[in-house]
Amino acid sequence: MNMKYIIFAIAATVMLTGCPSEEEVETPEETATEAAPTLSEQRAMRQRRNPEPPDRSDEPRSLTDPSREIPRLTGELEQDGYGPTMIIDGSSPDSFRQSVELIAADSSEQQYRDFNAALRFLRTYSLGARDLDTFYQTLDGMTPEEVIEMASERRERRQR
Repeated sequence: MNMKYIIFAIAATVMLTGCPSEEEVETPEETATEAAPTLSEQRAMRQRRNPEPPDRSDEPRSLTDPSREIPRLTGELEQDGYGPTMIIDGSSPDSFRQSVELIAADSSEQQYRDFNAALRFLRTYSLGARDLDTFYQTLDGMTPEEVIEMASERRERRQR
């Protein structure tokens, strides 16, 4: 019986310490100092190795309907990026468009040009998918590097 009282007292103490009292009111100075990052936090933000991709929600999306046409994009980096190692989501046309936009955002112009040429070659000559939904599903889970390799293998077979 004493054990139940001890457990109850501990639980009540934990609950009371976790709840803020009504008397605690933040002053404007406290709020301002909490909102502004400290010098060490500012340094950490500048030294981040893998920055988060920029929020592109306010930028216009590709004007093409991904269920009717492969999106036409260009690589956005001046140097080679990690876009060719990203995984393509071909589960739906919109998912495909979004993953291709991410790939383009983290690829150089040449990297994306190679990927785009491979996509268009496979769509036209090799995979024989009647609609883009099926085409996107065949690419689901692949990387642009794998798509480029597949296209080059199929080009070689066509030339024989």
